[in-house]
Amino acid sequence: MVVAMITVFSYARQTPVRLFIDKDTACSGETIMVPVRLNGADSLCAFQFSMMLPEGVHAVRTDSMSWVRAGNLLSDHELSCNYDKGVLSVACLSMRNTLFKDGTGVACYVTLRADSVEEDTNKSISVMDIEFSNPSATAIDIDDTSFVLTVYAPYIAPEPDFSFSVSPFTFSGSLQSLITITSSADISSIALIVSVPEQLAVNNLVNIFSHLLETKFRTEIVKSDEYTYNVLIAALDGGVIPAGSTEIAGVAVTYVMGLIPADVYDFSLYDIAIMTAGGKVYNPAPFDYRLDLTGTPVSSLALEPQTAPVSYFTLDGREVDGPVQGVTLVRHANGKVTKLINR
Repeated sequence: MVVAMITVFSYARQTPVRLFIDKDTACSGETIMVPVRLNGADSLCAFQFSMMLPEGVHAVRTDSMSWVRAGNLLSDHELSCNYDKGVLSVACLSMRNTLFKDGTGVACYVTLRADSVEEDTNKSISVMDIEFSNPSATAIDIDDTSFVLTVYAPYIAPEPDFSFSVSPFTFSGSLQSLITITSSADISSIALIVSVPEQLAVNNLVNIFSHLLETKFRTEIVKSDEYTYNVLIAALDGGVIPAGSTEIAGVAVTYVMGLIPADVYDFSLYDIAIMTAGGKVYNPAPFDYRLDLTGTPVSSLALEPQTAPVSYFTLDGREVDGPVQGVTLVRHANGKVTKLINR
């Protein structure tokens, strides 16, 4: 209940009496305690005011089941308040007409909550019906005032970006290339499946190998069937694969003369699951890449007459059209015979 005060003219004072509230801020959906300050309060014993709250700002009860809490100026003063239809009315008095402790300080704290907003918003809050009283029951009317509460919209972190790339295959006895992941977030684990071309798989010519060799990473590469490899890379002891570009695995294709035609071979990464350092899991789209042998030194090497195979034989001497399962004897144009093992 708001205390009624007798309104008379006040005598001149050295320090002007003033109630003011500093500009304040709140995050979207946050509850804050706004300090209500007095100036020239050392000769006063009571005050009252009303606060009109705009849409989206509400007074809320604290643990003491009140909308206000005493500040440092009060000694044996009692606070009372009422909140109805967006208007919070506050009164403070002393039954013994005790003066406030100091001339300037916090009279009380008002507990406010801001609704969630999608963008930063300034809320103008009006403070009116301000009155002060001194021990002689002299009341002092103060002009209405206002203050601004800035409500900040919550920060929503952008979703991380993930992309894969494959370096050009190099030829040094085998064809090798590295798979690189580029991420805008730190990563704690990567799981994916690598699918290899059928012609390379049936001849057991592909090997997937780890390229994160540091001891703080655990890498598991398991050939699940003839055409696919399951790859898991996980950081140990709370480590991460840092944001940026990191080479995570490699692909090696064994070159066997006459067994790999100069052609285009398609690989694929799919069922990708990436866990960021924050514990959130993402599933990027599959990534496809190619091993193109049509314009490489390998295709030229395969055409050299002195090493190109001219006929194939089984171990018992039967001539066949091409490599068979197991061991195949290959006779080249230069007369050299080599063994080809096809598991």
